[in-house]
Amino acid sequence: MITLRFLSVAVLGTAFLASACQSKKDKGVSSDIPAAVVQPTAPDIATLATFSKRYTGTIGKSAIVLTIDKDSSGRLSGVYYYQRTRLPLTLNGRLRGHEAELDEQDQAGKITGRFAGKLSATGWAGIWTNTKTGAPLPLALHEDYTGAARLTFGSKEVKDCTIRFENRPADMDNCSVVSLRLPLVEEHDKINEDIRQLLMDDGSGTTENQNLDLQTWMKKRVYEGPVQADIDVSVVNNGYHLLSLQIDESEDSGGAHPNHSTRYINYDLRRNTQIRLRDLLAPGYEQRLLLLGRKLFYAQNADNDMLHDAEEFKMNENFLIQPTGLLFHFNPYEAAAYAGGDPTVFITYKQMGTLLQQGNPAEAFIKGQL
Repeated sequence: MITLRFLSVAVLGTAFLASACQSKKDKGVSSDIPAAVVQPTAPDIATLATFSKRYTGTIGKSAIVLTIDKDSSGRLSGVYYYQRTRLPLTLNGRLRGHEAELDEQDQAGKITGRFAGKLSATGWAGIWTNTKTGAPLPLALHEDYTGAARLTFGSKEVKDCTIRFENRPADMDNCSVVSLRLPLVEEHDKINEDIRQLLMDDGSGTTENQNLDLQTWMKKRVYEGPVQADIDVSVVNNGYHLLSLQIDESEDSGGAHPNHSTRYINYDLRRNTQIRLRDLLAPGYEQRLLLLGRKLFYAQNADNDMLHDAEEFKMNENFLIQPTGLLFHFNPYEAAAYAGGDPTVFITYKQMGTLLQQGNPAEAFIKGQL
């Protein structure tokens, strides 16, 4: 069985790739990982190879918050929500020059709207169209980082074709390769160092990787191969002093099947610390959360016949803070057989009741008030 490297993650700041924290100069990753430098004047957005932007503004008369990331191919991805509902909608599209086009998808994956317009150094003006009715509404957004973090994305790949998968068709790419895409959190070096440590934690309990820079760690994974791994870190929440990131990893080590994992990390931007369940929930929460989570898990996944027995069920720390509750994600083998996929359980704050601590570090986000 392949050992999964469950990455807890997401984002690294000025110290990101000065990963040994010896200086702000990159010690191990090539220059395609950007330094978190605040520009004196905003650059032309069309000239940026990658970027991460946060906007506030309106669709018609409705207030929204929107974040988008651009990769080196011109692909745009992100999320947005209406202030009145704060339910996230995913975005995917492309940037050509200054012209951006994105489709929005609801939680069921249905395309419900389309964004089109011109991105400038400080904003976005265009049209949002309801894909069901065809009705257009004006779109007016400006960059806004109130209670949020400024992010800079970078990517890196380490590949070695002398370390290859054997007994595979010659027309396949059989080289060992590890690719990584992640953001830096500007002016949050402590968070960036924490993320570096989490990325290189292979779950074995050893500390042999902890003093490596990211470049060396990626080379080590390649040389221990053959392996083909892709790690992508994306932003889910960035506002109300909360930064939530999602790490997706796929890995093929030549076993019976490839493996994958999804992990969430939530950060309190005011204190530069990771938010854990013990920070959100009342002391002694463990048994109450287990009973509630187990009941809801099997109810919400009733059509999945590959789940483990209820007696084996355990809650984990892999959760995403959402406006109305906590989403817990279970990776393959945690709560179901591999064929059972990645089941989740969503627990609303109303269902938690007194389990949720007053004055917890995500309270501003939960209430939608800075």
